[in-house]
Amino acid sequence: MACQKTFRGQVSTIQVPPVEDMANPNSFLFTFDEPGDYSITLFVKRCEFIFPPLEHRVRVLGPPFILPDELFFCPGENVLELKAIDDRFANPDDFDIVWSNSAGLQLGTGNILPIRFPEDFINPTVGEIFTVTAAALKRNGIDTCPPVEVQIFIGAPRELGLQLNQVLFVMMEN
Repeated sequence: MACQKTFRGQVSTIQVPPVEDMANPNSFLFTFDEPGDYSITLFVKRCEFIFPPLEHRVRVLGPPFILPDELFFCPGENVLELKAIDDRFANPDDFDIVWSNSAGLQLGTGNILPIRFPEDFINPTVGEIFTVTAAALKRNGIDTCPPVEVQIFIGAPRELGLQLNQVLFVMMEN
């Protein structure tokens, strides 16, 4: 059996090994290792007879992350709350969620993580990349979804000066 996956525009093919469980040769369990759209094609050959291939499409969704790519502290701010999973679309309790910084130090677990400036930053003058990993909890002892990882850059606060010059525009009609 072959499984073709399309994710973020890239197509890859996964060869599924033949079923070796002779007690139940008509079924098998396969866990997809990342989100994406999969086309599963089943080829069956019994003795000399070859059955027409059967195709099925599967969409494997990862957790519904809601983190932006980047955030910045405003001057005077010293705590930001990061929320990983949109609880309107999924129950965060169904996932094992781990937050870490760029050094791999675990900062917390759970859907919401308060980020403190400068305590949670390795280099507070530049900013920090934080990673959240979410894996669906096992159901009946079976992994239901592989872990998915998302990163966010959080920039340090910066004082910005802004000068406004008054410019007058005149529109003339003909």
